[in-house]
Amino acid sequence: MPGFLQIRQRSYSPQAIPQQLPEEWTQIITAPLGHSGRSPGNVAIRRGLAAHLVQAATGMPLKEAGAYLGIPPAWMDAWGRFRPLEERLHGARVDLPTLFQRLADHVAEQPPLDYHARRKRFANWTLSDSAMQKLVDNYPSRRRFIVGGSHKASRIRTGFSALIWSRLTGSEWRLSPDLQPLPREGVDVVDAAVISLLKGRHADLQPFYKYLHDLLPDYANTILGQTSGPP
Repeated sequence: MPGFLQIRQRSYSPQAIPQQLPEEWTQIITAPLGHSGRSPGNVAIRRGLAAHLVQAATGMPLKEAGAYLGIPPAWMDAWGRFRPLEERLHGARVDLPTLFQRLADHVAEQPPLDYHARRKRFANWTLSDSAMQKLVDNYPSRRRFIVGGSHKASRIRTGFSALIWSRLTGSEWRLSPDLQPLPREGVDVVDAAVISLLKGRHADLQPFYKYLHDLLPDYANTILGQTSGPP
């Protein structure tokens, strides 16, 4: 079976695999390969690793594993971006089976979370305009940063909604319902600059973006606490 990375043992379920793996998980493999951060190589490996983990746990073909995770067929059909790691790393001096076993062991040590159930439960979740307006109204400043209903407010709501959905489902923000159908090139509804600001990647972050950035974890946890079913 192409792209099947063998592991000696595994004690995790496929439900426990998020579509977007945490950076600390992927570093087990990417660091020895010299990949880091948001480099194209690192992004491609991170996308493939989640599918490989599902495949190793279930035995399903790699593309089926990707579909199980909610990875768009267009991404899986783009061979340069989504391909078996053995072929992607062909010729690299790395003991991939050993590194993959270390990754599987690390995954098995994590608190059990059912990301598969989360992806189903929040498949169509978006932040409403009224909920965004409450965030604007609660902004602890007299200075009006954005006007409700404006184009700027719409872009920020879309970006904030995408990042919350990403936290709820463990998936890439680009796959959020707010941004579907997925553009062929880039993001046409919200630009990468808004997402970058909301993620707090700028040292001179404007106060309103910092306000939303700091809200992200608690806001997502509140939504999870308000829903029923497995975590």
